[in-house]
Amino acid sequence: MLMDRDIDLEEVGSPDMFADIDDETPLSSDEDCQNSPPFSSRDMESEEMSDKNLAFTAETPSGLTASTAPWQWLTDPNFKAHVIDFDDTRSGWRLPFSGTEMELFLKLFTNEIQHEVVTQTNAFADQTGDCCTRRWSSWQELNEQELLKFLAVRMLMGVNRLPEMKQYWSKDPLLQYPIISKIMKQDRYFEILKYLHFSDNTRPSGSKLQKIGTIWDLCMNNFQKTLRAHKNLSIDESLMLYKGRLSFKQYIPSKRSRFGIKIFSIVDEATGFLLNSMIYVGKDNQILPDIKTFGYGGAIVLKLLEPYLNKFYHLYCDNYFTSPVLAKYLLEKQTYICGTLRKNRKHTDPPPARGPNKMKPGEVIIKSCQGVMTEYWRDKKVVAMISTCHDHSMESLPQRYGGGEIIKPRTVLDYNKFARGIDYSDMMKKYYNIRRKSMKWYRTLFFYLVDLCIFNSFVIYKSFHVGTKAKFLGFRLNLIRQIIGSIQPVQITATISPTDQQNRLRLSLSLKTKKNS
Repeated sequence: MLMDRDIDLEEVGSPDMFADIDDETPLSSDEDCQNSPPFSSRDMESEEMSDKNLAFTAETPSGLTASTAPWQWLTDPNFKAHVIDFDDTRSGWRLPFSGTEMELFLKLFTNEIQHEVVTQTNAFADQTGDCCTRRWSSWQELNEQELLKFLAVRMLMGVNRLPEMKQYWSKDPLLQYPIISKIMKQDRYFEILKYLHFSDNTRPSGSKLQKIGTIWDLCMNNFQKTLRAHKNLSIDESLMLYKGRLSFKQYIPSKRSRFGIKIFSIVDEATGFLLNSMIYVGKDNQILPDIKTFGYGGAIVLKLLEPYLNKFYHLYCDNYFTSPVLAKYLLEKQTYICGTLRKNRKHTDPPPARGPNKMKPGEVIIKSCQGVMTEYWRDKKVVAMISTCHDHSMESLPQRYGGGEIIKPRTVLDYNKFARGIDYSDMMKKYYNIRRKSMKWYRTLFFYLVDLCIFNSFVIYKSFHVGTKAKFLGFRLNLIRQIIGSIQPVQITATISPTDQQNRLRLSLSLKTKKNS
């Protein structure tokens, strides 16, 4: 889903990501996941299909109130959705936010997160301290203030990018960047980067996200505690660039990054605030027990939407996630959905794509069943929509080019308006991001998480400074200034155990002896 286009073409994807797509119908790949065999073949095994017949008498999944009702679609141009009004008076920020850019950032990147990073980094430095290196012999323990200084340096590197990190401390007049050397010395920066860690290696959990899971969960909890969501929500996927070795690395040729870690997110459309994110680590039935019933996309929706069920929210998502079964289930949970629909999804009745009965340009076919409406509108191609929160209506709007008018369904207009939160956040995070190429995937995810905190704090800042034209670059620069200004230059004292102190002293003496000899 792109920021600069409306829905004029069908969005289709690879069939092996869903349990409720008919195997007999071929699919073209547009924006959905195609995993690379060398690293994800076990994740992309085709799922068994319980029913390959497209007759509309199949039963809905067990657990729904209409579990025995067949899906019999009827032409219904006068469809009326039964929607209960959402109480938007309870939406808004949970805490009184005011203050500087740094104060807003620290409400999301809290002292608890900083303490966890500092604790695990120092522990990891001690665990790997048996290596005879000069850098380890001079290691001093990290503290929260120095961690913020380290992040401020990374933010500056994102604003002014150089080919290599060492060049920021270069004395070459063409590359010289004196402010960074005043904030932190080169050796100290690379020491922190080397030992930066986020989990206890002595307590293996067996989870694929063990290296980053604790920090990630703390941050997502802070996001959800910050905002009571408004009426419209959207769910979509992102791909964080990473080309190293990783079992759950994904290959999506339609994305700019192509290789990376796939992340599913839910966004509040009124503010653009990212509420929660979930990292894709493969098809795990323990994490997502509803995969067999709703497909992988539907199970992701239910996982991210869990805190918002039975509250009359309106969800917008693309055809990666939608299905009639999911729409019916959410309707029974007093939650409404609107999005594009795959024409070969189970329990649908699409019009013929070929032959004399195929749809003509401008033609609209409306069908309904069990409170779910599907619309098929022919523009350049057939656009399929599914909704439980819209009546069927057509609206005219001026064409982008040519000066004429075009008539579109209301569902298409609302989808184009309310399903772009992830695209906007991805676009903003791409500017001045603090990530660098790394062999360690969990460090890349940590810096991605810091970028998320910066973006969300910028969203909060804009909501409380409506009259001003706040720019993302200006926000980041002010944040860097405040972090640097709030930290006084103090002498860092290391707390090292007697055993480690003797080992480091012995190592330092041996290195001096080798140098003199």
